[in-house]
Amino acid sequence: MDKRGPLYGVLDDVLTAVDGASRRSVADLALEEFGVVTYIGQGVARVQGLPNVKSEELVRFEGDLLGMAFNLDPDEIGVVLLDDCTNIESGSQVRRTNRVLDVPVVDCFRCGLPLLVQVGWRGDQHAVCL
Repeated sequence: MDKRGPLYGVLDDVLTAVDGASRRSVADLALEEFGVVTYIGQGVARVQGLPNVKSEELVRFEGDLLGMAFNLDPDEIGVVLLDDCTNIESGSQVRRTNRVLDVPVVDCFRCGLPLLVQVGWRGDQHAVCL
């Protein structure tokens, strides 16, 4: 029997388990840039604190609302809001997504000059390539 007592055995087992868990887990560090909304208007916002944002980069507001960085000034950026802006307030947090806005291209639009034509009295829209 161990002369130190039964609690030392339990403590040793716990410390061994914690040490093994800490060696197996690896912390994933991710660098994120955050900014703050300074002005909110009809479909636009001004944001400070995102010095490395790219033109047309998507930014994410609180509540997973999206915007597109448009006007890049040295002190603040202008953002075009892509979602409903009723929950965004001055002082809300904004973070970069490191994704530039992109739109999928359908095969028809790859063939030169696309034209959107309204057909018939119902106003159905069809894409036509010229």
